[in-house]
Amino acid sequence: MNQCPFCLTELSPKDSTCSDCQAKKGYFQIDQFVLGKTLMIIFGIIAPLYFAFLGLAAQNPFGLGVCLFMLFPVLFTGLKLMIGRKWYKLV
Repeated sequence: MNQCPFCLTELSPKDSTCSDCQAKKGYFQIDQFVLGKTLMIIFGIIAPLYFAFLGLAAQNPFGLGVCLFMLFPVLFTGLKLMIGRKWYKLV
């Protein structure tokens, strides 16, 4: 059994939301929304790589800059996915 880090309620390993304090388990929090694995892959890897490809297709210095800039969200997302899910308290 796992415990919620905020209210110490006993949770099963499959739970992604605490039944008492409504804390959520995920990869990243934006305001009141916790991103799961699918959204992290879509918005953190697929979308930036798409824009990087468009930047390379432009074949100019600005496009190369866009391509290089788009590597940062891909690296950030890869790091977050390797670290794993953590608990986020929604206020």
